[in-house]
Amino acid sequence: MIENSLKYIKNNLINLSGKTIRDNLIVFESDDWGTLRIPSLNAIESLPAHSLGNNPFNRFDTLESKEDLERLFDVLEKYKDYKGNSPVFTANFIVGNPDFEKIRKDNFEKYSWESIKQTYLRYHPEDNVLNTIYGGIAKKYFFPQFHGREHLNAFRWIELLVKDSKVLRQAFDAEVFCIDIELGVSKRDNLMAAFDYWDNRSKYFLQTHLKEGMQEFSRLFGYKSKSFIAPCNVWDSFTEEVLRNEGALYIQSLHTQQVPSIGLTKYTNKKNVIGDRSLYNQLYSVRNVYFEPSTRQTYDWIGNALNKISAAFRWGKPAVISTHRINYVGGIQQDNRKKGLEKLSVLIKEILKRWPEVEFVTSEQLGDKLARQ
Repeated sequence: MIENSLKYIKNNLINLSGKTIRDNLIVFESDDWGTLRIPSLNAIESLPAHSLGNNPFNRFDTLESKEDLERLFDVLEKYKDYKGNSPVFTANFIVGNPDFEKIRKDNFEKYSWESIKQTYLRYHPEDNVLNTIYGGIAKKYFFPQFHGREHLNAFRWIELLVKDSKVLRQAFDAEVFCIDIELGVSKRDNLMAAFDYWDNRSKYFLQTHLKEGMQEFSRLFGYKSKSFIAPCNVWDSFTEEVLRNEGALYIQSLHTQQVPSIGLTKYTNKKNVIGDRSLYNQLYSVRNVYFEPSTRQTYDWIGNALNKISAAFRWGKPAVISTHRINYVGGIQQDNRKKGLEKLSVLIKEILKRWPEVEFVTSEQLGDKLARQ
């Protein structure tokens, strides 16, 4: 009883501040599309268990296939809002992955990357995955936005590979970079935090990462990304400035942003509120609903999400739902995809039943609405 009351209070408190919107909007924000993560079950079995830890992303998350996408689109196609729109995933894309072959040829002394176009061809040569994505875009089930060039702090990774880290080299041979590492007292040793930097050299590398990533996004999808979400929720005003110059007007965020700084071993925290603006006049949206069934399979994700949506609408806020790719891919374990899609279908059905007037919109559409406020 007390626990439920505390959840109710918390769900309401996080929606008190910020801009209000009259309409009941639903935004699905889904991260990590395009990143290699764990290539296969064989890769998992080839590595020591401790290097992957208990992270569910290291057990289920893998490069999406044509079948993964088609099955997700099949679910989204079944439902319509009162305007006739299907639910649409703002699919936050990583546009590149390490070029493992070239890095090895360069004796681990230089970082190289490949477009996801090449990654899809290497891992799914029989399927045209990009064409399936383009089909989902055309039918308005999928709306790509920028998540990063890689979901990897490539500068730090190469530094560690040059030092001949045994664990990292073993993972490299399996084309895995997302392993758990312990490097002392620093709290900033997350190899997946792509927008982190700690000196001028790594800051310059990040600037190149951001510019090349946004340019590759435009080549892949034919338009500029107007919003972005930082891997691991780690970024700062320097990142915002570079991306603003590349056309990013809106920032997808959690409530608490982790901010890197040169000379500090820990991140500093910054609270973000929907409708606030960055130093470069970019509008923040804030995720206030979480639907991640693959990460904790016994949890009532549907009930929890519905409660959070109710709280958002009560205070005139859009329901911005965080739901990562991991929940909808079956390349490592097909049952993971099956369960994720089943729960997604139930969630959407319940949303339309409880709030028949909802409208499904993208993160860009939400940003446009906030800009007009």
